[in-house]
Amino acid sequence: VGQEPFPRHGTVRLRFDELFSYRANQPWRDRRRLLPERMTYWQLGAELLDRDLSLLSGGEKQRFGLIAAELLARPLLLLDEPASALDPANRARVAQLIRTTERTVIVVAHYAETAAAADRRVELTGEGA
Repeated sequence: VGQEPFPRHGTVRLRFDELFSYRANQPWRDRRRLLPERMTYWQLGAELLDRDLSLLSGGEKQRFGLIAAELLARPLLLLDEPASALDPANRARVAQLIRTTERTVIVVAHYAETAAAADRRVELTGEGA
């Protein structure tokens, strides 16, 4: 999940349909039914499914990216600044996801609460970090 997931145009619904149409994602196709539940958890209204991605805020796009990652349930989760555009409540949800997932998570984070959720941390400091 990058800082800017779903950068293309089209509706959210279209992008999720596309995501689950790929052969590599077929094992998780039945998990698409969890989309409404995950949207509620991430505080996203159902009306957003039919909104064009270009009209979503950065935080809404990030949350949809996190939902996609959750639904695909791959064994490795790569998160690049997953909380950069989120409010404190949703940053806490990102930290909860990191703490409770059974998957390996590699995360780049500037927010302390996101980094603190990890079992192990590598801190880069200094020039160029």
